[in-house]
Amino acid sequence: MPDTSQLINSRAQPIPVSEINWAVRNLEDSYNGQLSTGQRVNHPPKDRAITRTIIVASSAYEENMEGFIKALRDRGCRTLFLSLPYNDLDANGEKIIRNVKKENPDMQLILCHSIFNRRFAITDVPDALYNKFLPVAARILGKENVGVIVHDFESQSSELHATLKAMPNTQKTTFEASAFVELTNRLDNKSTNESINRAVDAVFTNMLSRPYVEQTSTLTTKATGSKNSLLAWFLSGIKSFFSGIINFLQWLFTWPWRK
Repeated sequence: MPDTSQLINSRAQPIPVSEINWAVRNLEDSYNGQLSTGQRVNHPPKDRAITRTIIVASSAYEENMEGFIKALRDRGCRTLFLSLPYNDLDANGEKIIRNVKKENPDMQLILCHSIFNRRFAITDVPDALYNKFLPVAARILGKENVGVIVHDFESQSSELHATLKAMPNTQKTTFEASAFVELTNRLDNKSTNESINRAVDAVFTNMLSRPYVEQTSTLTTKATGSKNSLLAWFLSGIKSFFSGIINFLQWLFTWPWRK
């Protein structure tokens, strides 16, 4: 069994798929154990029950988001933390997402990025971490099931709003591959209620308040590609057939014995 601390805090090496599956199951068992010990969870009314799984993913340490994760769980969300590799995320991102989704078919992904980790660089700028990861996540899960929260700012709410408003001009892919983008301050246990609530409200407003939409575009694309390939093969055969007939007739009418 892998060492939990090494798995959660791993930064230098990509996470093996077997360890990803084990980590998700282990975190789920830990969460269920917390509930069984009498921890109070404020579940929403049955007509608004949350039946999906929120995966909070980050290459930072889990404690940087503990306040946010606790707030989601306190509001009735089944919430798991997934540690992303600090390096080689582009090479391993698709494998990570597919294996986590296999364990959690109803998953919605919240990518949390701390500005202490390569600054404010999500996509389309130098040192951006998620140029490939975010579009891959949107393709596999559907952009409706992907959110981005950038945290650890020290700015006031008005300044964050202005920064967010200007962000599509420089990091367009971030918005094209997600249901929402939110900027906030700290998300750890020492963060303010305002900072936590801004992040939680973004998740509820843009994801949990809407019906869950299963992504099917990948399957549709494959099916469409197969049909197009079959049609191209058929048309190519027809073209070759008539080309053969034309060549035969040309040979027949130009043969020397007809002169």
